[in-house]
Amino acid sequence: MSINGVDVIAFAFGAFNLLRLASYLPQIVAVARDQHGATAISLSCWSIWIGANATTALYGWVNLGDLALTTINAFNAACCAAVLLLTVYKRATARFRQTGSYPLYALQRSPRNVCTKSRLGSTTATALRPGDGQRSAGS
Repeated sequence: MSINGVDVIAFAFGAFNLLRLASYLPQIVAVARDQHGATAISLSCWSIWIGANATTALYGWVNLGDLALTTINAFNAACCAAVLLLTVYKRATARFRQTGSYPLYALQRSPRNVCTKSRLGSTTATALRPGDGQRSAGS
């Protein structure tokens, strides 16, 4: 039995993918423990990795019929998605701790028709929304 270059490449591919799969756990734990909104995590980078792994899984399944390639890359995409979703959650909870409200909730519950004083001393008023005595366009 002889080992050729293709065997070495296949072994290296398998070994590094196992290491990559194992490396997600410390990253997920680090994000889960972070108390400052996981600001060191790049959402765009992890999104690209999700796309790259998911499309590689689809390519392996549809074009090659390679179950191992498909499974490894699908799991990689799922782990990347876990990091991304956990990061989004951590950022939202950090923002909640700072402001007392979640970003989308704050937009929905913004005060209506309130005058505020800016740092420069000028007074501004928020616009009325439809339902506050104003008619919306088209009504």
